[in-house]
Amino acid sequence: MLCMMAITAASASKPSPAILDRRQMTMVASARIARFFRLLATPARLRLIHALVLHGELPMHRLAEAADMRLQAASNQVQRLVQAGALHRRKAGRDAFYTITDPCLIHLLDAGWCLLDDRQARVSGRLTTSCSRTTTCPPTSAPCSC
Repeated sequence: MLCMMAITAASASKPSPAILDRRQMTMVASARIARFFRLLATPARLRLIHALVLHGELPMHRLAEAADMRLQAASNQVQRLVQAGALHRRKAGRDAFYTITDPCLIHLLDAGWCLLDDRQARVSGRLTTSCSRTTTCPPTSAPCSC
């Protein structure tokens, strides 16, 4: 369900260039990307993002429950994700509902799973290529791959 919402939102904007079509990364760009990766380098935040991928828009209490977190802990982490622009907060009456702001975040989380799965497969001798699959949601440009 969230993938379909992300496709609709993403199709209205121009896709970003593929990594091979970009110039060498500058120090400024690498610092910004590293800062964003640090934001995501927290198990609790990854669980919250994954819960939103699985369930779509959720109110805080349901999001905390889906991520198997205490409400206060989830609220603190979600606030950081909202401040960084990774999540959107929509107020409806007394409740606040949260969604992922950018489908690229879904690709990034999926790439993390892919890298982990492939690393485990390589260790067990089951994988010899660089990536065992590609992701196709949302298709804003060529399919995303690890």
